[in-house]
Amino acid sequence: MSTYWGYACRSHSPELRSEAWFNHGDGALRKTLDSYRAGNWPTDEWDDPLPMSHQGYLTTSPIAWLREHPHCEVGIINEYGKYAE
Repeated sequence: MSTYWGYACRSHSPELRSEAWFNHGDGALRKTLDSYRAGNWPTDEWDDPLPMSHQGYLTTSPIAWLREHPHCEVGIINEYGKYAE
């Protein structure tokens, strides 16, 4: 059984959840979130709204959502409402 994961912004009430959900576990989302927080990604690579590869989608879609919450407390949550540790 796969579990879908996404982002949740805890700084809003009610919290806001990303529309994109991923079933590859929370590892890739955590890596993207950590890179985003550290500012370790080139902005021009993340601006393509229609990435051509599946891997591109796994990184550009989360970044697009994270850009809308630059100063918020963001967590990784699964489809059942449980936050990743």
